[in-house]
Amino acid sequence: APTENSTMHIKFTNNVITYKSGGISGGFRGIEIFGQNSARGYATITGNTVSGLPESNGIMVDNRSITGDAGTGRIDANISNNTVTLSYPNTAIAFGRCILIEAGNSTTLPANTICARVASNGTTTNGVNGHFRVSSYTPGSVLLEGSTDATTAWNANGNTPTTGNGGVVSVRAGSTVTMVAANTCI
Repeated sequence: APTENSTMHIKFTNNVITYKSGGISGGFRGIEIFGQNSARGYATITGNTVSGLPESNGIMVDNRSITGDAGTGRIDANISNNTVTLSYPNTAIAFGRCILIEAGNSTTLPANTICARVASNGTTTNGVNGHFRVSSYTPGSVLLEGSTDATTAWNANGNTPTTGNGGVVSVRAGSTVTMVAANTCI
């Protein structure tokens, strides 16, 4: 993971990521972007197919600091036109989300930010935690393209399933989520 004041430019485009049945279990992610400290990142995650992960997140963008570092890093992420299917052998303990955005990692540090466009993704899960989750630990924050709130943005930006059709969208209690205009992120 980039540290200090580095800049990262990341593209995950048109990949097929499939968990091999009978493999090692654990907290694996299909695609994870991880920035730390004061790094600046630009991530494009488009056209990917992630499937079969048994105990984790399909796509995760995480921006945090090492304990003790005040971190002010920012990641801009375009997460669009992906297909994520999570399949849990034990749905009662399934903890992953199809798409997870998370900024910060404690209640006092850091002030890391993620600016995300989440659009036209198709998601399926048999787990208990849902299709899309936004999480931040103050003073960290998430900027999310859309209007009103995370649920409205998920539905209006063409992601499926919509909350009216069984989609589960959640925001961690205490999170700072600011809605921003289209094309603000990246």
